[in-house]
Amino acid sequence: MHDADVFFLPGGFASVRAAVCRATKQRVAVKRLTTHSMSAADIETEVQVLRALDHPHVVRMLGAFWSADASEVLLIEELMLGGEIFPWAKGRGRPLTPAEHRRLARELLHGVAHLHRNGVVHRDIKPPNLLMRDPTDGAQLRISDFGLCAQLRRKRSGGVGSPNGADRLKAELKSTMVGTHGIAQGGTMCYAMLRCATLRHAVLRRATLCYATLCCAMLFY
Repeated sequence: MHDADVFFLPGGFASVRAAVCRATKQRVAVKRLTTHSMSAADIETEVQVLRALDHPHVVRMLGAFWSADASEVLLIEELMLGGEIFPWAKGRGRPLTPAEHRRLARELLHGVAHLHRNGVVHRDIKPPNLLMRDPTDGAQLRISDFGLCAQLRRKRSGGVGSPNGADRLKAELKSTMVGTHGIAQGGTMCYAMLRCATLRHAVLRRATLCYATLCCAMLFY
């Protein structure tokens, strides 16, 4: 696929548009990044991270195409027809069940764990960056938007697979705020999803927040 192989559909928000691949007729999302809105280094990091990640709960990039002067790039990603998680949940016409809350929390935490295993710190886990695969009740959750992510360094000696390498990676993750930011974001999102079920008891809400944050921590540590 190259630039001429897609045509844009009406609509879209900011620099993300829906498109169709002329060859395969597949509907895709096209995200336009420019050096006017973010640094070239941040753009390169996002492209490298998306190329390396492959997980059911992380948005998949299908291709990346740079302009001739490298001032912008078009990211071709799978199209998330369900939209953002909260509008998706509200549009169903009924509250999420406890089982659905557990499923969504599990998918979010597995996605975050996959990022951490691959040395990626998202640093911007929030409702607009959690997208649903389709509008159905059983739609899968995907983590998206890696514009603020950090990619951790990996050395040949003391690699992540070795005991020393694992300790080094944990220390580096902590230094990039995973301990105080990334894990807390995942736990807070789990809490927010449960809060949508109109939990009224303050003690239960606090216990739920503590439990969700602990789940995030256990996935990494």
